[in-house]
Amino acid sequence: MSARQRAPPCRDGHHLHREAVRCRRIRDEEPGRAERLQRIVDELLDLARLQGGRIPVNPRRVPVRPLIEAAVDAQRAFASNQHVELQAEVAPATPEVEVDTDRMQLVFANLLTNAIRHSPVGSAVRVRGAATDGSVRFEVIDHGPGIPVDRREAIFQKFEQGQQRGGAGLGLSIAREIVTAHGGTIGVDSEIGRGSTFWFTIPQTRPD
Repeated sequence: MSARQRAPPCRDGHHLHREAVRCRRIRDEEPGRAERLQRIVDELLDLARLQGGRIPVNPRRVPVRPLIEAAVDAQRAFASNQHVELQAEVAPATPEVEVDTDRMQLVFANLLTNAIRHSPVGSAVRVRGAATDGSVRFEVIDHGPGIPVDRREAIFQKFEQGQQRGGAGLGLSIAREIVTAHGGTIGVDSEIGRGSTFWFTIPQTRPD
């Protein structure tokens, strides 16, 4: 069964495990697609566990600058291959945040790879952190084609992103679940032809 022929994925969280099993079967039947399908299986299971509260979030207090710099460094090779520059900015006096650093790096990885992939050659992607209204706001800013207004909420739904961009369509949904588990919110501001700013907030750490 080809990628175009397979049945549409189940959209209820209750069926994510069933969808993962189906992808495993296709993976085993078509070895040439094994790597991509294994990635989809892993994402489906991660999303199911996050939605079911079965992946623990283990927060610890960390400064914002090293959190952002680690995320940027992890994507430098990919950005270089795409001829895109990465920039990190942290506003002065930005407070610490209490996060599960492994989960938060997954959020940044999803946002950054999307931004890099859709940025023009020779452009820059910026990652910023700054305090705002009791939270720290993180932004990933690109100069890509932009996202239509009627798509900006849908791209955070599972599978919707993949229909537009040819991937599994789970990265932004997983990012939203992780941010929500930290008590934050996530969204996107975009202008067609000028680029997009994907942002999320994490509550500020209270002073000792």
